[in-house]
Order: sequence, then structure tokens, then C-alpha cells
Amino acid sequence: MNRGSGWLYIANELEQKGVCTTFIQELRESCEIDWYLQGELAYNKQHKKNKLRKFVFYNTLVIPVIKFFGIKLKP
Repeated sequence: MNRGSGWLYIANELEQKGVCTTFIQELRESCEIDWYLQGELAYNKQHKKNKLRKFVFYNTLVIPVIKFFGIKLKP
């Protein structure tokens, strides 16, 4: 997915074209993104080996976003 083509952008485009909101919701739910992996990849890109930074990164950025959006992590 390219930058600027997030779910809100896609949903707005589909709504403007007259697509049913139920279909848009089902489409969003069917997308299986491993958010934990995405967060870990973002961390590894920024902070290679510093464990304290990793702890701070997850507790201040990743976990609050996951809780806010109600994202369910895979066990």
C-alpha cells in the first residue's frame, strides 16, 4: 500500500463512488495485517539494539495505538 492510501482514504473514496458502507466495513475487517510485526519492523528500522528504547517505543507508541483502535494481536 502506498503512502496516502490508508483505510480512511480508501473508505472515503469508496463512499464517494457510492459503495455500500457494509461492504466497506467487511473489506476493512477482512484485511489481515499483523500490527505487532509492523510495529516491530518500525522499531528495528529506528532503534537497532537498544533495549531501553525498544521498551519505551512499545509502551509509548505501539501499545496505545493498538488499544485506541481496538486491534487484536495474534497470539
